[in-house]
Amino acid sequence: MAKELAPLCIYTIKHSRDLLKRRRGTFHENRRWTTARRLLERAQGDHQLLAVVFAQAEFTDDLVAWAYLTDIQIDNDGTNYTFSKLTRFGPPFPKKTDLFKRNGKRLSVEFIRPYAICQTPPFLD
Repeated sequence: MAKELAPLCIYTIKHSRDLLKRRRGTFHENRRWTTARRLLERAQGDHQLLAVVFAQAEFTDDLVAWAYLTDIQIDNDGTNYTFSKLTRFGPPFPKKTDLFKRNGKRLSVEFIRPYAICQTPPFLD
C-alpha cells in the first residue's frame, strides 16, 4: 500500500544548479527547521510522507521540483535535510502563489524567506 502525503509540506528555495544534480541527497540550510522536524516525525508516525517543494533561489516565482523529506538534523549551524525521489515540474511550472501557508493564506509573490510551512498542494503526486 502506497503511503499518502502529509497534509502539510515544506516550501524552500535552492539554487537551480543544486536541484539539477541529483534525485536524492542532503542540503544544508542556515535556519533551524524545528517545526519541519516535528512535522516529519508526526508524518512518519502516521505512516505518511512529508513533501518538500522547491523554488529556484535565483527566481522564486516558479516551483521547479519537489521531493520526499526523509531526515532532518538540526545543529548550531542550522539544518541538514535529506530528501529522496526529487521530481522536477515541467512547463507550465506551478507558481509559488499556488501554495497556501498552513493558516490558509496564499504564499505571496513577495515572500522571500527560504522556508515556509504550507498546505500540501493537490498537484503533488
